Amino acid sequence: MNFEIVYAESRNATREIHALSAGLTVGDALRSSPLAQALSGGLIESLDVGIFGERCAHSRVLKAGDRIELYRDLSVDPKTQRRARAKG
Repeated sequence: MNFEIVYAESRNATREIHALSAGLTVGDALRSSPLAQALSGGLIESLDVGIFGERCAHSRVLKAGDRIELYRDLSVDPKTQRRARAKG
């Protein structure tokens, strides 16, 4: 059984697939992920994460097929960006 870790930027996404072992938590998975290590600068606890679009704690136990999503800060509020585009 597997789970995946994904990180999306504006034009591309990075994906890692890992084998799932019993009792593995989101935090455990992030500590073993080269992608998460690179993005957090070693401060895994600082990463905002979710599974299938719902934020979750690092203590959540993973299930087969889970997709851990690494969230980044938004540079622009989406509502503000849409209003600016609509004004032209």
